[in-house]
Amino acid sequence: MILVATMLQALLARQVREIGILKGIGARDHQILGTYLTMIGLIAAVATAVSIWPSVAIGRLMAQAVADMLNIDTVNAAPPAWVALATVVAGLAVPYLIALLPLTRASRRTVREAFDDHEAKAPPRRRTARSWDAGRTVVMAFRNAFRRKGRLVLSVTLVAAAGAMLMTGLNTASAWRTLTDDALRRQTYDLEVRLDHPQDVERLAHLVGAVHGVRHVAPSASFAALAHPGPGIPVTATYPDKEHGSFTALTVDPGRPLLRPAPASGRWLCFGEKTAVVLNQQALARFPGARAGDRITLGIHGRTDSWQLAGVTEEIGPATAYFATGALDDVRGKRDTASLLRIVSDRHDDTSRRTVLAGVERTLTDAGTRVRRGVPVSELRESVEGHVSLLIGVVIGIAAVMGLVGLLGLGATMATNVTERRREFAVLRTLGADPAAVRRIVIYEVTAAAALSTVLALTVPAFLLLGNVLGNASFRLPLPLHISFAGIVLWVLLALIGSVLATWATSRRTSRTPVHGALTAL
Repeated sequence: MILVATMLQALLARQVREIGILKGIGARDHQILGTYLTMIGLIAAVATAVSIWPSVAIGRLMAQAVADMLNIDTVNAAPPAWVALATVVAGLAVPYLIALLPLTRASRRTVREAFDDHEAKAPPRRRTARSWDAGRTVVMAFRNAFRRKGRLVLSVTLVAAAGAMLMTGLNTASAWRTLTDDALRRQTYDLEVRLDHPQDVERLAHLVGAVHGVRHVAPSASFAALAHPGPGIPVTATYPDKEHGSFTALTVDPGRPLLRPAPASGRWLCFGEKTAVVLNQQALARFPGARAGDRITLGIHGRTDSWQLAGVTEEIGPATAYFATGALDDVRGKRDTASLLRIVSDRHDDTSRRTVLAGVERTLTDAGTRVRRGVPVSELRESVEGHVSLLIGVVIGIAAVMGLVGLLGLGATMATNVTERRREFAVLRTLGADPAAVRRIVIYEVTAAAALSTVLALTVPAFLLLGNVLGNASFRLPLPLHISFAGIVLWVLLALIGSVLATWATSRRTSRTPVHGALTAL
C-alpha cells in the first residue's frame, strides 16, 4: 500500500504539467482520471498475476516444513479457494483504494494550478549572515526532508516497519536461546533413555552403571497421565510423534533431583510424600484456575485419584506431573520398576555423551531390554530451536522483503522530491554550489529519513508481543526480554547504506543536470 502511494505520488509529481497541458487542450476531469485508473488497474492485474505462483509455492514449503517438524503427513497442500480469491481481490482493490483520492485531486486541478505548481514550499526560517556558510548543506538537507511531511511519513513508516520486523526476529531468536540455555543449566544429567516396558530398578542400575563413562543413574517411573479437571469424561490426545500434546506422570528423587525446574509458585516435593504432585506450566493449563494447595484429579494407569498440588514449575518440555519416588507404587501396582533413565556421564561434551549413549543402548539391548528412545540433552537445544527457527526465518524473510520495498519507496520519494526541486538546485548552481554540494544535499536528506525510520523502528515493541505469543504458544512461557544489539547495529547499517544506495543514481543525475536544462524543463 505504501509503495503504491509512493509510486503514484512520484508519477503525479513528474506529470503535473502534462496534466495541465491535457486540460488546456480540452481534456475533462473524468477522462484524465479514467486514464490513470486504467493504468493502475493494468499494473495491479499484472502484479497480482505474478505474485500468485510464488505465494502458493512459499506457502506449500512452509506447510511442509511445519508438518515435518510435527511428524505429520500432509494429505493435500493446495490452498483453499478463498485464499486465492482474497489474494486477487486485495491485489486489485487495494491499489485503487490508495490511488483514487490523489488521482481525483490531480484530475481536478486547473490549468493555471498545474503550470504554477511548485509542490514543496520551503518553511520560513531566520536568515542570518552565516546561514549559508555554517553547515548550509546539512541545514538545507534536513529542512528539505520535512517539506512534504505526508510523503515522508509514508516512506519512513515502511522502512521502520521493516526494521522493526528484522529486530523482532533477531531479538526473539536471542531470547529463545536465552530460555534454552537457562533450561539446560537446570538439567544436571547428560542422557535420557526411555524403555519400552518398566524394568527392575536394581537391575537397570547395575547394567547401566557398569557402562564405561557412566557416573550416576537415576531411574524413574513414567506413565501417561490424564487430566480430570471437572465433571464428564476426560479426553486426551497427542500428535503422531507421541510427544507434542502428551501428558506424563514422572517420579523423581526429591533428595537428588537431576532436574531443577524454576519454581513459579508453591514448593518442590519432599522425600516420602505420597499424596503431593508438582505440575509444570504446560500441565497446569489442563486444570484451569488451579493453584498451589488445591486438590486436582489425575488419571494414571487406568486409575483416577485426587492429589494435592504442592507447586508449579516453569520448564521447557511437554506437560509433566512430578511425584516423589514411591508415590505411584500403589497406583501402578508395582514397586521398584522404572521405564525412564536419566544418566550423568563423566564428560559433558556432545561427543562423549553420544559415545556413552551408544554403550548404554548396546548393553540394554544385549540384556533383552528394548530401548524406545535415547537422546543426549544437547539435542534439547536443537528440538527447542526447531520450534521457533521456522517462524523466525519467516519473520526475517518478511523483514527483508519489506526492507527492499521500503528502500525502493524511499528512493522513489527522493526522486520525486528532486524532480520537484530541479529549478531550486539549478538556482543553487548559479549561486556557486558545485555538483558535489548538490549530491550531498540529496544524500543527507535521505540519511535523515533513514535515521528517523531507525528511531521509529526501535520504539516499536513488536518483539515483546511476538515473544509472548511465541512463548505461550510453545511452552506457555513468555520469552524473556533480550535485546539483540547486533541486530540493532545491523539494521542501522543496512538502513543507512541501503538508503544512500537507493538515491545515489538520483543524486548523481541531479548534480550533472545542466543549469539551462533544469530551468527550462517542463
